[in-house]
Amino acid sequence: LVLRSLADGKETKVENAGSFRFLKTGPLVYRRTPAEGSKDNAAEMGLIVPATGETLVLPGVTDWAANKADDLLAVATSTDRQTRSVVPLDPAIRTLRPLTSGSDDVDGLVFAEKADVLAYLLGKETAGKAGEDNRIVVATDLRTAPKLRTLEPQKAANFPKGERVVDAAGLELSKDGTAVRFGIGKWRPATKPDPLASNVEIWNTADLLTPPQQRVNAPRDADAASTAIWRLDAPTFRIVDKALETTVVGGLETGRALVNDETPYRKAASDGLRRYDVKLRDVFGDAPDVVLATGLLAPGRISPTGKYVLTFDSGRWTVYDGRTGATLARTPGGFGDERDDHTVPQKPPAGAPFWLKDDDGFL
Repeated sequence: LVLRSLADGKETKVENAGSFRFLKTGPLVYRRTPAEGSKDNAAEMGLIVPATGETLVLPGVTDWAANKADDLLAVATSTDRQTRSVVPLDPAIRTLRPLTSGSDDVDGLVFAEKADVLAYLLGKETAGKAGEDNRIVVATDLRTAPKLRTLEPQKAANFPKGERVVDAAGLELSKDGTAVRFGIGKWRPATKPDPLASNVEIWNTADLLTPPQQRVNAPRDADAASTAIWRLDAPTFRIVDKALETTVVGGLETGRALVNDETPYRKAASDGLRRYDVKLRDVFGDAPDVVLATGLLAPGRISPTGKYVLTFDSGRWTVYDGRTGATLARTPGGFGDERDDHTVPQKPPAGAPFWLKDDDGFL
């Protein structure tokens, strides 16, 4: 990687650069390619100020993330002794004060969009199982005196037995950093199947899928996770959907999430088409689901801010209030894809809706 000043032609070179990007605030951040066999895939990371040529070098970086304004970074590091730390870094001040430090693996660094709040996973291996036993850390007040909140779901009474917080599902913070979404999935045995074992397949006719289909879907099903949401002002979390049966979208900002529920239509004998009941779910409270539509061939869609929900049926788009579920508008027909020649009861939508700024409308 070569950084050249267009004013005087002066160059700064970085060997074995694996990735780089300019921050909105000016500095260039690079990370070298990890050496073969390096523990935790750690490598040197550098911060270069192009105007002055000043460079800050951090060894043993495994991951990093920046907030939306690019004026605050979070850096995960690992030493030869496998001490893993998470450090907030202000590129202007360049102060380094670890938030956490220990032997646990660090994963899933993510910032809130509109607040100096950081969330990440700390995990440790468990004998006889594949994957890690993760807990969630949320750090606030990162520029002054950082405060840590830790959620250890396994200690909660409502945590499902035989399951764990999965890193594959990642973490998502609400824009103001007051709630975090994460995934809960089943443990997998660390042992591999015996290649000498019988491969006789028995298909129970009540199964939704035939054995070949089950084999194809096995990797996806192994990583499937239920969605859980933790409000930082609440003592515990809430599980808001069920893996492979329902899909929950949104909810972190408004407390109302869109649910596409396939459960009523998951039958061994079917026409092969996926159908959905579209609902609104209270993910912060105990209010019952609000059913918007049933038996649709297309899943519902939620607007970026969560203000509205769209459904598509018989060539028409219907708009609902994202909080109350009230029907607000319905387009005329004719929005199906007439060029689609599949043998289906109705045409799919001709295109996905494009939302205007602040959900002021959609095309």
